Formats: sequence, structure tokens, C-alpha cells
Amino acid sequence: MEQAFMQEIDRNTGTNQPKQIYYYLLILGFLFVSTRVRSSDIQLGDPFIRNYPTAVYQAGIQNWEIAQHPNGYIFLANNNGLLQYDGNDWQCFPLEKKTIARSLLIRGDSIFVGGQNEFGYFKADQTGFLQYHSLLDLIPDANRNFEDVWDLSLLDESIYFYASNKLYKFQDQRISVVYEHPGIRFLAEAGGKLFLQSDEDLMVQQEGSLKPLGIPEGVKKDIVFTSALSLANGSILFTTLKDGLYLLVEGQLTPWSIPGFDAFIRENRIYCATKDRKGRIILGTSAAGVLVLSEDFRLETHINRNNGLQKNNVLSLLTDNKGNLWIGLDNGIDYAEINGDFTQIIPDQPLEGTAYTFIEYNDYFYFGTSSGLYALEASASPQLYNRTSFTLVPGTQGQVWGLAIVQDRLLMGHHEGAFEIKRSGSKHSSRRLSKGPGTWNFTLLPGDPNGMVAGTYEGLELYQLGEEGWEWQSKVDGLSESSRFLVPDEVGNIWMAHPYRGIYKLRFSPDHKQLDVQLYGQKDGLASDHLNHVFSVNDEVLFTSEQGVYRYDASSNSFKQYQEVQELLLDEPNLLRIFEDPVGNIWFVGSSTSGRLSLTDRGVVKRFDKELYPSINSQLVRGFEFIYPLDNERIIAGAEKGFITFDPTPDANAPTELRVLFQSIYNIAEGDTLILAGHYSGEDITADDIFRHFENAFRFSFTAPIYSQHDKIWFQCKLDGSDESWSSWNTKRTKEYTNLSPGDYTFKLRAKNQMGIESAVINYHFMIAPPWYASNLAKVFYVLLVIGLILGLILIPRSRFKKETANLVSAQRKKEEEHQKKVAESEKAIIALQNKNLEEEIRHKNQELASTTMHLVQRSEMINKLRSQLEKLQKEVMDAPAKKQVDSLLRLLTQDDELAREWDQFAHHFDQVHSDFLKRLKLQFPQLTSNDQKLCAYLRMNLATKEIAPLMNISIRGVEVGRYRLRKKLSLDTQVDLNEFMMNI
Repeated sequence: MEQAFMQEIDRNTGTNQPKQIYYYLLILGFLFVSTRVRSSDIQLGDPFIRNYPTAVYQAGIQNWEIAQHPNGYIFLANNNGLLQYDGNDWQCFPLEKKTIARSLLIRGDSIFVGGQNEFGYFKADQTGFLQYHSLLDLIPDANRNFEDVWDLSLLDESIYFYASNKLYKFQDQRISVVYEHPGIRFLAEAGGKLFLQSDEDLMVQQEGSLKPLGIPEGVKKDIVFTSALSLANGSILFTTLKDGLYLLVEGQLTPWSIPGFDAFIRENRIYCATKDRKGRIILGTSAAGVLVLSEDFRLETHINRNNGLQKNNVLSLLTDNKGNLWIGLDNGIDYAEINGDFTQIIPDQPLEGTAYTFIEYNDYFYFGTSSGLYALEASASPQLYNRTSFTLVPGTQGQVWGLAIVQDRLLMGHHEGAFEIKRSGSKHSSRRLSKGPGTWNFTLLPGDPNGMVAGTYEGLELYQLGEEGWEWQSKVDGLSESSRFLVPDEVGNIWMAHPYRGIYKLRFSPDHKQLDVQLYGQKDGLASDHLNHVFSVNDEVLFTSEQGVYRYDASSNSFKQYQEVQELLLDEPNLLRIFEDPVGNIWFVGSSTSGRLSLTDRGVVKRFDKELYPSINSQLVRGFEFIYPLDNERIIAGAEKGFITFDPTPDANAPTELRVLFQSIYNIAEGDTLILAGHYSGEDITADDIFRHFENAFRFSFTAPIYSQHDKIWFQCKLDGSDESWSSWNTKRTKEYTNLSPGDYTFKLRAKNQMGIESAVINYHFMIAPPWYASNLAKVFYVLLVIGLILGLILIPRSRFKKETANLVSAQRKKEEEHQKKVAESEKAIIALQNKNLEEEIRHKNQELASTTMHLVQRSEMINKLRSQLEKLQKEVMDAPAKKQVDSLLRLLTQDDELAREWDQFAHHFDQVHSDFLKRLKLQFPQLTSNDQKLCAYLRMNLATKEIAPLMNISIRGVEVGRYRLRKKLSLDTQVDLNEFMMNI
């Protein structure tokens, strides 16, 4: 290779050219790098490719340029306009004049597009919908009419494009023509410089102006440059349409040759080129697909129709933020995971059989598939059109189950039996060892280096190593089960696992003619009798079951869990396979994930760190999972279509950020009304308008712009105001809500990938207004109405109550007045009656008093008469005893005490009848004598003088004298009637 490069230098350079010294040193640097390349560093396999035909993206067939938005969306300049892909859906935005989009450039949030007589940009409006803004009005009228706009380039925040032999510059909202010359056909930015090709020369912008670079002698003037790439050493690589590669070093442009590829490149024409973040050079051709070259120009892979490309005519290339390749074709779009975690190896193209086993042996790789065994030289490098030297080993057509190296001989378990694989130079052959049923695998007989046991569909077979190799001996009696998993231990046992029977411990007799078989299951410590497997890892026999990893304990003849490993695999109890790599790491395959336990401590108690690779699981052949660690950077696994390889070492430069974006938001209450047509910033959104109460149903669509077919994305959402908690993680990209009540809502969204990396949460805030009858104004009205009703219910009855009360009070008052009147009348009548009664009673009392008085008067008269008679009798009686008796009678009649008691009794009754008259009389006129009081009493009784005289035991004249004296004592005028005066006291 070095000789070829030196010959190229001799052809293309002359002697004594100082300007080319740096160029020679550069080439020698490339040579030095290339000599250090190891065969194991060469990429094994082809990248996974995903095809997007026109029927998928529903736009024009040709895609002229590709760019990626900062949010991760992919944009393409398509025949039908600007084509957008968000990882889930395609959408095409036509230009203003419906012309072909020829060129594309993204600056910030603006997507500049050049078309046929069109230049402008797309930018998302407030709803996220891309709106086109034409900039033609900024071009002077004299230069506004032009053809296709090609090759948009950005330099110092200015955008350059050429059309109709003019170079235009867009800066500060002005478009001006900065260069004009016939034959402009190329424009590119590289290394911070702007390059332009016209019929005049290859121009470079220096110090703000374009200057000829100067195409040296020997370089054709009609050359057509197609791209310019800045290399790590500061040089610039130019590609041409038909003339290969050129390198610009220190201002010197020189043809650059890649031995073995020059003719191929010229013949198939380089239409476009790009670089990835690893520095690899990627060339898109017009007839041969895509070439991926290392920094030192070694071919790493050739992507073309043979390995998945739709067409070999490539129009545009882009390496995205993950380092993977987007390919715009003359008819379609392809996505190649050149920087993905996986590559694929399909040794039996075009059969694409299922892969079951792999092994490296004597500088060759052997691939066992459902269509046969294929061999590949381990040092073989990628070739053009992927004509990799896979060779079908003769006689191995059909299902290959297993490969093993036993006593330095390569053996193959095949559907038709056991085979030994031999090689002479590059020629391979196979020798059939058995005539029995299909064979799974092989292992040495314990204690016999020349004996071997093979597991078959129907038990075990014995083989003996002879001069020609392994020879079949006999079928082993005592076991007829399918023996797919066989592992010997250090004490002479062979362990066989049957997924639906259990674990068998097999022990041969010393002559190998008898076989002792012991079956273990759940009763012996295993989790169950099913899904049990046996493997040899780190010189130890390990068993897997439905619930973890086990070791056999000979002392108890039972199985116990391998705690050190089990603690690391709590999240994956159901292990299906365990494999060991060359450095002692343990690879495992579980029902839901796969990973590696990296050995960190080789002491008595081994210690491991766990790494998960969940994206492997979906690609493995279920029931026949197979992983082969070729080295630390290349792990080979069997897949349903060929083999896959991956590098378990994480790429430190690989972006780990996961972004989730709203794809669209529709109000679906009455049909589909678009609210948000895509959101490019990834920031929180607040709805501009408040939704009406009947606009209460929404559909949210979202995406995470991840394009690898092996990356699985889960989404989780929550609607604050409706949902109590987050939804479960799922792959659905839409979420609908219907019949939402009026109120404030926030739709929250986040995403997660298989590695457990979560995106930031994005939010959409919106409000649903209540109906007019439930609005705040209506509520105020309702409150006022309720208050009014309450007040009405309170005040009106109260007013009515007051009125009625007043009426009742008035009526009651009237009734009371009437009643009082009646009562008064009644009382008056009663009083009158009482007075009448009193008068009657008084009259009666007066009559009684008068009667009593008359009685007294009569008694007094009778006593007076008696006294007179006794006095007369006293004078006439001469007898002393009789006279003495008469004197005694006279004394008895004249006793005052008796008279006083009669008066007191009279006074008591008199005061009762005449309201304490005598008492009041005494208080008012204390100067009156008892006779005066008696006279007043008699006058009160309205007695005549002649009635008073006998009561007082005086004459009538005495009564009149007493009246006169009484008037004097009372100081009464003569005109005052004494009887009336007494009645008023």
C-alpha cells in the first residue's frame, strides 16, 4: 500500500517544489496511520438501513439536500417542497410558487430554502406551523429573475447562494450580488472559507472578497467540483463529479489518489460528500451508492443496493446528531446507522437465513445459519459492493445448530448429524461423522481426552479420536431425551438440561458402556421443573431456572442460588442463556433484557458490575438466543435475519439527551380543529385563547426524534386537573381526552428510552371556559340573584310580616280597645253593679246599722224607761233589801263600759261599710271628741236629727247644738251642707 502511495506521489508531483513539502508530509502521515491499523479493527458487518420509499413520505421522488433542525427534526429539499420528518410522520410544505426545493440550510429556527426562481425561509408561527416567507422582494429588480438556487452556504452569519451565473449574499435583511461570472457551478463552505467555482477559476473568499485560488497545471479546467470537506489536519478535500478527489494544502490544490478506488470513483461519479463526528469521509455517488471511508481513506463499508439501499443514485447526504447517515436518493430516502450500536452480517445473501451459532477458529470466522455453514477470513477487509468473501462450506447446506472446537478440531452440529470441518488453504470441506438423528453439540468425555459425547435429538452418542479425526462409536443407552445442553464438571459428571424435564446428572462407567442418570427438579432446590439450562462460566457449572442462577452443592445433592450473581439480577429472574467472554465477563439473556456482568474482582468471592443492553433482546432468536464475545469491542449475536454485531463500550461522545416534542394538538370536540402544528423549541406552551365550554375534547400527538430502528421509546403523560397520576409507560404516540369540565389544565409529557434515560417534561397549559350560564359574570349575577332571592325571601315575608303584624297589632289594638271598651263598659257595669251591690250592701248595712241603731235606740229608750221606773220605784220602795236591789239595777243600767263596747262594735262595722270613715275622720280632724265622731257617723248615715237624738241619748235640741258645735270645730261655712260634707270625707 505504501509503495502504491509513493508511486502516486511520483506521478503527480515534480522535483524542487517547496510548496508541496507539507503535502508530502501529510501523505506520509496518512501512511503512518494506515500501517497501524489492525485487522480486528476493521468493521465487521454492514450498517442497518431503513428505507423510506415515496409511498411512505408521500412527496416528490428526488431529495436534493438534507439538514437537521436543532430539535432533531429532519428536513429535506424535495421536488414537492420542504419535506419534514419527526421520527414518526412525514409532512411536506410547498414553496410559495410550488417549485422544486433545490437547496436547504438551517440557521437558528429558520429553514432557508432555494428553489426555481425562489429564495426564502420557513419558520414556525405561534402555533408551531411552518410558514414560508419569500425573500425575493429583497433582491434588486435587475437581478430578481433567475433559475434554480443551488448550494446554500453559511459564512459569518451571511447566507450565500448562486443562480444564473450570479453569487448572491443575504445579510441584514438585504440581498446583493457579490460576484457575477459565466459558468458558476459550485459553492461550498469548508474550514471557515467560502469556495466558488466558475469558468474563471476556483475562487476563495479572503478578506471579504472572492479571489482566484488558481487551478494548477495538470488540473483540468472543465473539472466540476461537488463538495468540500475540512479535514482534521487543516487541509480541505474536494470531490469532483468525474475527476476523483483533490486535496487543498497551504493553498496548493493537488489530485488525491486512493489506490484501488480511483477508477471506481471516477466511473461512478461523486455527487455529494459529508463527514461524521468521528472524522470519517462519506461519499455519495451517482451510480454506486455510498462509500464510508476512515480518516486515513480506508474503505469501511459500501452502502448500496446489495445491502439494503433502495437506489444507487445518491443526491444528498447528512450525518445527524447521532452520527448516523441520511441518504437522499434520486427516488426515495434511506437511513443508514453507520454510527449505530449494531451492524448486520448476512453471510448467505440473498437467503438471509436465521443465525444460530458462530465461532472463530484458525484465522477464520464460521457462521452457522439455517441455510448452512459459511466461512470468512478473519482479516478480510470490506470490499466494494460488499463482495465479502463468505464461502459456503460444501456439504453443510441446511440447518446448523452448533459449532465446537474439540481437541483442536472444528465440529458442527447439524440437522443431519455431526460433521467435522476441515480447511486446506482457502478451501473448506466437511466430513460427516454420524448417520443418526440431528446433532446439537459436543463435549469431551470426563477423564478421556480421546473420547467425546455428542448431544442429539434422541440422546447421546459416543465418538473416539482416531488418525483421521473423530469417529462415531455408538449410541448411549439409558437416555433418549433431546440433549441440547451438555456441560462436564471437574469431578467426572456431565450435566444435561432439558427445558421441560429438568436437570440431568450423567455419569459414565469406566468403560463408557453404562450411564447413570439422575434427574433433578423443584424438589432438589431448583425454582421449577421447567425452563432449566446449564452453562460453563469461569470454569464453573452454572444452572439457570425461572428464578435466577444456581450452583450444585454436592454435599447436599441439591441446588442453591448463586447469591453474588443473583443479587445483580434481581430485575431479571428468568434467565435464558449465560455466556462467558475471553476476559471472564458473564453475558446473560433474560426474558425482558440482556446485559453483561463485568468481572471486577477475581478473588475467592468474585465481584461483578452490571451493564444492560435491552435493545439486543428484540433481535435475538427466541428459544435459540446466542451471544459470542469476539473481543471487548465486538459482540456477535444470532438474529432472525443473519447476525448482528455491537460494541458494548459506550461512546463517550455520543449524545445522551432525549427530547420529546409535541407533534400536533387538535381540538376534537366538533371535528378536528388544529391548535398546534408542531413545536420546535421544546419549551412549555400556553394556549393563546381560552377554549369554550363545548370545546372540551383534545388529541395530543407527540414524538421523540430518534430514528434508530433499535431504539425503543416509551411515553408517559398526565393531565393536571383531570388525571390523579402519570399514565403507565407505553409506545403510543397519541393521547385523547374528552368531556373535560371547565377549568385550568396542564398536559405533561415525557419520554424514556431502553437505557432508562428520561427526557425533560414538557407542558401544554390551557383553560376551558365555563358556559355563559356558568361564567364568573354569571356567577356574580347568580350570587346577586341568590342574595336578592334570599333577601326577598327574608325581607318580603318580613315586610309582609311587619305589615300583617302591624295590621294584626292594629286589629288587636282595635280589638283590645274594643275589648278595653267592653271591659271598661263591663267594668263600669260591674262597678255600677258593684256600686249598686255596694250601695245595696251599704244600704243593707245602713239598714242593719239603722236597725241596730234603732235597736239601740229602742233599747236605750227601754233602759231609760226602766231607769225612770226604777228611780220612781226607788223612791217608793221603803224596804231596805228591795231598795238595795233597785239601786243595784240602776247601777247596772248606767255602766259606761257596756256602752263603750257597743260603740266600738258599731264603729268597726261602720268603717267596713263606709271605707274607714271614722279612721280618716280622726286623721283629718283629731280635735273631735267621741260624741263628735258619733254625730259625724250618724250624719254620714244620713240620719235625721230626731233619729240621732235617742242614739246619743240626748234631746233634739242637744243634737242641733252638737251640729252647731261640730260645724265650728270643722270650720265649715254655714252654706256648706254638713251631711254632704260628711259624705265626701
